[in-house]
Amino acid sequence: MTFVIVSPSKPFPTVAFCGWGRAGKDEAGMFLYQNSSMIYHGSLSWVGLPVVAARLKLPQQVAWETRHLRRMEWFEILNEYRKDDPTRLVRDSLRRGDIVVGLRSKDELLACKKQGLMTHTVWIERPGIPPDPTVTYDKGDCDHVVANDGDLPRFFEKIRQWAIEQKIPGVEASLPRPAGLG
Repeated sequence: MTFVIVSPSKPFPTVAFCGWGRAGKDEAGMFLYQNSSMIYHGSLSWVGLPVVAARLKLPQQVAWETRHLRRMEWFEILNEYRKDDPTRLVRDSLRRGDIVVGLRSKDELLACKKQGLMTHTVWIERPGIPPDPTVTYDKGDCDHVVANDGDLPRFFEKIRQWAIEQKIPGVEASLPRPAGLG
């Protein structure tokens, strides 16, 4: 098992939540952050915001608010940012936390796995969500698949069960069943 040292005294596993846009990756990251010992700083879009805003010559707030309308521009700018090191954006994120959300490139994902940056890669599978042209890999490239095929309490229960199975720090002791489940 590979660990990334976020704090010199605390080795943690790292988790990448992957999937098409609107699959539930951010919700999974937030749930794990709020219910474990892991840190979620924000999606890779959040981490890459200063780079994109500077390139588009926009205030960061405007760049963030228009990101879904400019998906391909964001994708191209961040691909350029990591052209010499496909792990660059993930490394930027791991300096701030243990949970990474929104890897886009297959090269990025495979390089992170090869270099041992990600302990777990989890594809969030949500039926009815169309493939995202800014994601160049699929669930077969990830280590785990978690279905988001019901309401949020059921999805969170699946994330909770996955986290317990993977022995994610702090989950067993701290995580009650999500509200709304009988």
